[in-house]
Amino acid sequence: MAKTINVDRGSFLGKKDFTLEEYIGEWGSWMIQIMPLINSDTDQAAKLLDFKKWVMELAEKSFEETYQKQQKEV
Repeated sequence: MAKTINVDRGSFLGKKDFTLEEYIGEWGSWMIQIMPLINSDTDQAAKLLDFKKWVMELAEKSFEETYQKQQKEV
């Protein structure tokens, strides 16, 4: 069985169970909203890719920390 965490996404979104892949995907979807802010400047595109990589690393770390905390609560 895959690891899952339960996250309160606030207000009308409520709580949801996430696998690691779903959690990373959730944060990755926010990156799509940033894309219209960049123009055809390759430097901006490269910065966005670096930022996306950093966000994915943070999401993976956050997932693991949340998983460990929730396992202790069980």
